[in-house]
Amino acid sequence: ALMRRLEDEARARGRSLLFLDTSVGAAGAVAFYEKLGYTACGGIPDFAANPDGTLVANAIFCKRLG
Repeated sequence: ALMRRLEDEARARGRSLLFLDTSVGAAGAVAFYEKLGYTACGGIPDFAANPDGTLVANAIFCKRLG
């Protein structure tokens, strides 16, 4: 419900493209974004740090709003 509200607000403000990012290892977030219709569109190596300090790539997702 929160993501639908965010997308509605973005449309109301004239936005046509949203992007989100998470770490590559965050399988729950990846599945959640894909379920909402976001498309994986890239990532940056060693961009995010796990709690133990290990660097991991991020996963960038985008969605065009209708």
